[in-house]
Amino acid sequence: MEDAERDDGPPDSGLPAPDKPGAFVMGRRNCLELVDPFSDALVLGDANLTFSLVLAEHRKSLCHVGRTVATTFEKLETLKERYPEIEDTIKKLEEMEAEVLHNVDCTRLAVDPRFKGMEGKFGAVYYNFPHAGVIQGFFDPTGTPTCGGGTPT
Repeated sequence: MEDAERDDGPPDSGLPAPDKPGAFVMGRRNCLELVDPFSDALVLGDANLTFSLVLAEHRKSLCHVGRTVATTFEKLETLKERYPEIEDTIKKLEEMEAEVLHNVDCTRLAVDPRFKGMEGKFGAVYYNFPHAGVIQGFFDPTGTPTCGGGTPT
């Protein structure tokens, strides 16, 4: 009689991606995690912030709890002139608890007060089409990222 009362409701909601097809979920369960799901991800130089938005959505679908920190090199006023959709994109990012920072020079993160206390928090650092000089300025002479950790991707 207990079987008759059994609830065959939706599949286990504890799965890493319950809204995805079975093959995706099983593949996800068996894959090696390259980015720590608990650490933050830093995106540098994402002009229209669409890469950051896709990354934040992807991390959320995989149940990553670390936040996404999205940055642009330009000031917000400049971005509004170039990208009419930028305010909507920022709103979507903020709804996913991402942090959006503008006017960020990635070669000066160590002295940018907005990054104080973030040393060692980034499990992944993403560059959008960086200039070779920018990459060189981001690392110290030993090859360690100046933001205090992470894996440049």
